[in-house]
Amino acid sequence: MKEFTCSYRSAAGKKSDAQPKEKVKAASAEEAAKIYAERFPSEDPHIDVVSFVSGRTRLNNPGPTIRAEKESQTRYTTLANIYSRIESGGGEFNALTYEEMNALIKNLKEYPSLRGKIDGEETVVREALFMRASFDGNLQTLLQADLLRDVKSSCEDLLALLAAHTKSSKGSNNTALLGAAAGLAVLGDIRENTE
Repeated sequence: MKEFTCSYRSAAGKKSDAQPKEKVKAASAEEAAKIYAERFPSEDPHIDVVSFVSGRTRLNNPGPTIRAEKESQTRYTTLANIYSRIESGGGEFNALTYEEMNALIKNLKEYPSLRGKIDGEETVVREALFMRASFDGNLQTLLQADLLRDVKSSCEDLLALLAAHTKSSKGSNNTALLGAAAGLAVLGDIRENTE
């Protein structure tokens, strides 16, 4: 094992003050960067890895990828547990916790875009849960409420933007913006009535 000194670098190449410079023992510079990124998580894009023998190497920060893989594995484990509970419980969603229901709703949203990008066993679990959840009225209601919450959030942002623009606009442009704002307000009312 070699000893490497690792430190984060910003996109501009400047030293990051967010994390310390640390010595890491590893077989290669890439392994040292991975160990460093796991010990000291950061969103800085690069890691400088310095060794007395091999000199300085600037590598992409593997941390965000490592964290995304761990989060994906955690989500899959949760879904696999839900799947086995549903299978053993006769296919009913009634015994699921709130967190498990939210995981199913997230799967309903994510699965169509993940299809073909995930491995075989995860595909089987996600697809089975997606199909069953697609026909469950309670989950569909929760999904619709979640989607309307997203719409309201977007509407509120647009209303704030329109209000700021309306103050600086004049004439017919102002009238059109007020009409659009009224339409968005109606969407916001719809969402509030569904909660």
